[in-house]
Amino acid sequence: AFRRIKYYYPDFEAPDIYTIITGFQYDLTVEDKVALVGLDFYLGNAHSHYRPDVRELPEYIWRRYDVSTLVPNTIRFMSSNFISQDSKDKTMLNQMIAYGKVYYFMEKVLPDVPDSVLVGYTGQEMYNAEGNLDFIWGHFIENGVFFDQSKQAETRYIKEAPFVNIISEKCPGRIGRWLGWQIVRAYMKEHSEITLAELMQDTNAQKIFQQSHFKPQKSTP
Repeated sequence: AFRRIKYYYPDFEAPDIYTIITGFQYDLTVEDKVALVGLDFYLGNAHSHYRPDVRELPEYIWRRYDVSTLVPNTIRFMSSNFISQDSKDKTMLNQMIAYGKVYYFMEKVLPDVPDSVLVGYTGQEMYNAEGNLDFIWGHFIENGVFFDQSKQAETRYIKEAPFVNIISEKCPGRIGRWLGWQIVRAYMKEHSEITLAELMQDTNAQKIFQQSHFKPQKSTP
């Protein structure tokens, strides 16, 4: 992963990695030169009795902690060092594109990792998201979600949740992040001349949205 980051960012210097048994409430701490990884978070369900006592974490979040997610989670944390965002733009679209760039960065750096692991969905959740993309897209369009600036919209579509009740109990939580990823993917497919570094620094979410020409195909019943 670090070699691939170095490919896209020649000036990148990999941080030193320290693995620790935390006993605390932090799974990862990533800074410019040091990354601390709490191994007791990533032992998986088979060793759940070793988990830190983090009572506020529900099971649908705990299941995303496993040895297979250790590297993707670390890269996700590190991606913030490369991504710029317009802090004045409070729309849902701006947040969606920002998260979309996170996942796009991850897929370029970790090309062999399945999408489900990158985004933290189960296989069933991936199936539900991809199989109902046209319905989810229609909901966002019809309800003006893209340009909503309310905290309620952020809670519904961006923040942690087992599902998005207003769409369907089969719609996985954080669906706005995943949808932003699909928009960013479409944009980069349309603009192959743009480098990863250029994309990460582009703060014009509306331009990325419009020039992606993203429009999901109607799902087959």
